[in-house]
Amino acid sequence: MNIKSINLVKEYPDGVGPNIPLRLYWTIEKDSDDNIYYRWHFGYPEKFIKPLCPVIESSPYWGEVHWAEIDGFWVWWLSVTTTTPEIPKEKVNFWYKFYGRMFNMCVNYLR
Repeated sequence: MNIKSINLVKEYPDGVGPNIPLRLYWTIEKDSDDNIYYRWHFGYPEKFIKPLCPVIESSPYWGEVHWAEIDGFWVWWLSVTTTTPEIPKEKVNFWYKFYGRMFNMCVNYLR
């Protein structure tokens, strides 16, 4: 993934919880035939996500380490790609709900 091509698409002010924003980004990538596609990413505020990372970034939760830190947000790639920069709402909503369940599981574990 090319961090130089990252583009903030939208910030949801209460996306994770009251006063905890969620950012949606895309990066431009190319496949082996030089076709351009957009990979989608979620960004979570560092102050919210950092305490959960030892659990989130290990299996059986997300199992993926964040790949970028941008303006106080930690960014994870999604397995969502599109050929246009329009938000793929159904797919993004699926991952939003999945990660929400994982957050809750991690918080319960840490309690």
